[in-house]
Amino acid sequence: MHMGDTGEGLLGIRGGECGGGWELEEARAACTLPALGCEEGERFPSNNQPRTPKNWGKLTRKPALCMRKPALCTCEQGCCSRAGMWFHLRMPTAELKVMVKYCDRELRIGAIEDYDGAHNGLQMENAGKVRRIAAAVDASLATVRKAALGGADLLVAHHGLFWNAKHPWTGPNRRLIGALVEHDMAVYSAHLPLDVHPRLGNNAGLCRALKFTRPRPFFEDHGAPIGLRVSTRLCRNVLAARLKTVLGAAPVLLRGGPSVCKKIGIVTGGAGGSLARAAAEGVDTFITGEGPHWTGALAEELGINVFYGGHYATETFGVKALAAQLSKKFSVPWEFIDHPTGL
Repeated sequence: MHMGDTGEGLLGIRGGECGGGWELEEARAACTLPALGCEEGERFPSNNQPRTPKNWGKLTRKPALCMRKPALCTCEQGCCSRAGMWFHLRMPTAELKVMVKYCDRELRIGAIEDYDGAHNGLQMENAGKVRRIAAAVDASLATVRKAALGGADLLVAHHGLFWNAKHPWTGPNRRLIGALVEHDMAVYSAHLPLDVHPRLGNNAGLCRALKFTRPRPFFEDHGAPIGLRVSTRLCRNVLAARLKTVLGAAPVLLRGGPSVCKKIGIVTGGAGGSLARAAAEGVDTFITGEGPHWTGALAEELGINVFYGGHYATETFGVKALAAQLSKKFSVPWEFIDHPTGL
């Protein structure tokens, strides 16, 4: 497969007969190899139909696309033996500055206080255009490289570039900034503003996934509530099973409270160290991502159940929701870069 800019905002794609599937979404990948010889008027290998604007997307058989790179090709030869088709896709393009302005306003970036290392908003700019969005919990060298493989030129992250010191620009820091510049990738990060958003936020997303309704503000931090609480009547073991389904792994459960959960507080991420604050607000069950060892004894003393669902796992909801919202508003595709930390 070859993809190249035609100079008219169009993308040319070629496919070979590998026997798998034509996947138009493969257009997201980047390839600078010379075009494989495919001439105007060639016929589809799938249904022997002439290429026309009406039928190019209606193949009945789907031979796989490959990029003449053995690691990315599914055919035995490691590269496509001959071209099968040529067509143009008009790729939607959004202005980075317009997208950033929308995010800043929607997430109230300037109004919500945060930790010093958050630096919410645009953290790295590109040349000004966005054709594909990648969403990731963490902006790291690994997620930047994965996003680049998918052809993204904007990475939306919950934990941005500056949680740890990024100076001097040597070693891993040099490789990170080098990858961003090489792939002309912008980075937009939103930490607490994305946690607290009533629709796009991590807490709101986890509440919906757990089928909780009518959540209320909970857990004041940095001058405002950053979590949500619900009133319900749910067996502790049933809640544990729901969390396992939603988060993909069984949570760590500290059985300090009642077997039937009636007042549940949720703060995604790493709020376990503030367990006493959660208990003081009157909940009998606290769901968060992670916490220190000493909270095991404290949970018993406070009479509260604690579910540690994983810092990473509880904070995938916000970036997914934000990227999906941007995709819908600006008509550009998006994908989630799943790179779990194990924490």
